[in-house]
Amino acid sequence: EILMLKTAVNTMVIMPNTGKFESKNKDTGAFEIVEWFQTTMLTPTVHSLSPSTVGSMPQEQIKAILHQCSENAQEVEIEYSADGKDGKGRPKYSIYAVKPVPKKVGA
Repeated sequence: EILMLKTAVNTMVIMPNTGKFESKNKDTGAFEIVEWFQTTMLTPTVHSLSPSTVGSMPQEQIKAILHQCSENAQEVEIEYSADGKDGKGRPKYSIYAVKPVPKKVGA
């Protein structure tokens, strides 16, 4: 069963910036992998990206492509909707689909 999005979805090309780090859960003491996804657009402002579970692509696939393109400094086209602010007050976007943009040869 696919949940259809009721929000208006926009498209734009961004340069992803991602990372992973290990964090210890305060309650359980277990180590967890924390992933973060960001981009800088328009004026150099950091925007938080939140890979969605209800997009047209699986969440893990969105994460994998963002990580890969971040490592390769490759732009991606994202389908997104504005989703308020993150915990640090930065604009946040839900990401529903991503598509790597072919690198410009000789650029």
